[in-house]
Amino acid sequence: MQTLASSIQSFREIQRERCLYVDKTEYLHRLLLDGRAFCLYRPKGFGKSLLISTIKELFSGDKELFEKLYIHKAGWEFTRNPVISLPLSAFSSDSPQTLSEELAWELKKIADREEVLVRGVRPATLLSYLIQALDIKYRKKVVVLIDDSDEPVTRNIQDPELAFQNSLVLENFFKSLIISRDRIRFAFVTGGYRLKSLNVGDGFFKDISLSPRYAGILGISVSELYNYFKEPLSEILPLIKAESEDFPLDLEALYSELVRWYGGYSWDGEQKLIDPSSLISLLENASFGDYWSWHSFNPALAKILAKDPLILNPDATLSYDRGELEKVIFSPSVPLMYQAGVLSIVKSQTLGGKEFILDYPNLVVERGTVTAALQELTLIESAKLRRYGREFRQKAIEEGPLSLAKILEDFLQELSLASLPGGNKKKLKEVKLAIFSLLFRLAGFKVKCLPNGNLEGQMSVNDKLRLVISLRSIGASSKAPLGMRKRLLSEALNEALNLQAATPIDPGEHLKEFILIVCGKNVLGGTSNRQGSLYFRPLKKAPGE
Repeated sequence: MQTLASSIQSFREIQRERCLYVDKTEYLHRLLLDGRAFCLYRPKGFGKSLLISTIKELFSGDKELFEKLYIHKAGWEFTRNPVISLPLSAFSSDSPQTLSEELAWELKKIADREEVLVRGVRPATLLSYLIQALDIKYRKKVVVLIDDSDEPVTRNIQDPELAFQNSLVLENFFKSLIISRDRIRFAFVTGGYRLKSLNVGDGFFKDISLSPRYAGILGISVSELYNYFKEPLSEILPLIKAESEDFPLDLEALYSELVRWYGGYSWDGEQKLIDPSSLISLLENASFGDYWSWHSFNPALAKILAKDPLILNPDATLSYDRGELEKVIFSPSVPLMYQAGVLSIVKSQTLGGKEFILDYPNLVVERGTVTAALQELTLIESAKLRRYGREFRQKAIEEGPLSLAKILEDFLQELSLASLPGGNKKKLKEVKLAIFSLLFRLAGFKVKCLPNGNLEGQMSVNDKLRLVISLRSIGASSKAPLGMRKRLLSEALNEALNLQAATPIDPGEHLKEFILIVCGKNVLGGTSNRQGSLYFRPLKKAPGE
């Protein structure tokens, strides 16, 4: 079996060590024919740095490195060009001054190494002079490669003012590329988040992030999974089976599980891709796990999303055009979740223009994001939150509504009220509603928020069983008069029944419907059949009633 290049981001080293490499040079060949300056935005862990390294070696003139790859067979002429390669994730971004100083220092180091003279102190000025000096020295146009272009900004996502000041430094830096365009042979810029202030514009750079021609330039397609990973997956299959007795015994089942856990990413709505970092981690550990949260999730994102956690229940029927997805918003929003790799394109459609429908790409991303935000909201540790989710799912499938009610009551009792907003009763209700919705998500339910502020979630267990849960919150605590609570309970039940009467049921499908009603920290549970019969445990009386 070929060696796995889990921590190697150098194309040269991968080829020299004969590590497993998925050939993406067909896309690079296409790029080189399509133009000379491109931007590409993808989430962390998708191999942007390796792609930059591959392009760098393309212009090194070392033809032997590409001997067995597509671009060699396509007859690419391997000529040597001077290359400026800058990984912006390597620079400090504690202040715009520090960022400027480190960029300037790196450009001067490149100039010293190339034995050319540059002038100025500002990074933009130094970059312009460096491009000019290399063009004159080698009599060949320059290749400029910039990786992780958003890092100095997104690293400070919780400090908007610092993020903005850093973005101004980078905006001027990128403008120097426009000034030097006549001396540039090829330029390529990668990033995770799209930042308005980094828009180099002027028609020089072409953004290929949503181009169907380059949808598969990063990530592992299903065909690549079969072509490149059959041998290593076959070797770890016995270890995975030993770890879980329930796991299917054949390789095809392993492929399906891989797609379910780590696939679903798309930037054209058609081609579905697998997260390469998670795939490599699976091969190294011979175990399924939430590797995405380890290598790709920005912890600061959880703090932002927790400010409006209902955004974590995306409506998979709403569509967004390209302009909406590319908005620069560092607050709870669909564009932010898309750019962070939390949401991906489910499908595209043309309705007077290109539009995209978004959802979580896979269960690992969904559960990892929901758990992080829920932990931020409740101060309950992630392992315990996941246990609540598993128990909720199991009880919903195997037991009755009173078991569900008991879990929710236990969950309510454990909430740290200090972590919830005080004083504003409306806000408190919204946050509790959001917390319940995220718990449903952890249990595997697709949740939607109803116009009246209640929740409804449904989960398909198999082809014949669908579970539907409605959550109603009544505006009375356990200390309210019993008569008031009974009246509010009756209203909530009638509302739930009227809603359920319109719920479509497929012929032959077995349906379980649960209604859960929260009153203070007490939860009541009932099951309804198609005639609307309900079964609840009695309301608890408040002390002194």
